[in-house]
Amino acid sequence: MTIQDLVDNQRVKIEINWGSQTYRIDSTVVGHHGENILLKPYVFHGNEIRVHENARNFVFNIYTMDPVTNHRVGWNDVELKSVDYKGVHYYICKSKTYLLYAQDQERRGDLRMRINLPGAVTDLESGLRTNVRVMDVSSRGIAFRAPVSKEISKINIKVAFSDMIEDQEFDLDLPARIVRIVPNEDDVLYGCQLRSTSEDLLLYMFLRQSAERK
Repeated sequence: MTIQDLVDNQRVKIEINWGSQTYRIDSTVVGHHGENILLKPYVFHGNEIRVHENARNFVFNIYTMDPVTNHRVGWNDVELKSVDYKGVHYYICKSKTYLLYAQDQERRGDLRMRINLPGAVTDLESGLRTNVRVMDVSSRGIAFRAPVSKEISKINIKVAFSDMIEDQEFDLDLPARIVRIVPNEDDVLYGCQLRSTSEDLLLYMFLRQSAERK
């Protein structure tokens, strides 16, 4: 079975890997164009998610069920990008390599993304809300700067910030705990460990990095 053997309406899963993180989305084969297959784009909060040609540092894998063997099979490191064909948006996908699905994958270092955006931190012990500057975020942590005059709990906080990427608005509320405090002359840098990683955060990181590399 090659990737060109996928048939219309066949369900596939698109796996996006970067750093040590993986994000998976469902899609469907909607047609063929030469040696390429056309996939239905992913819709998030009513908006189609675009995959740019220059989305480097990302590895795309495609998985599906082989209807003959009923085994899960996959194609690693495929070419994937958004295209407009006859006025309709698609993901166009191409691969020359056929591989059985392999669960074990090489792990790489966690990717920290600099954002430098205004935000707010809520101390969940006291309810105190402080305006801060969110400096960077990863799937496991977040860092922000706060005024020297503000004292923030180390135990239980929530870091909130908003961003707009290609007409898609993200409002993120990230539960965290402070693990590092670095006093400076004008402010204090707080390094935090996230208590959980949401799919919204992973999708935000993917889209922001993809947009920055256009």
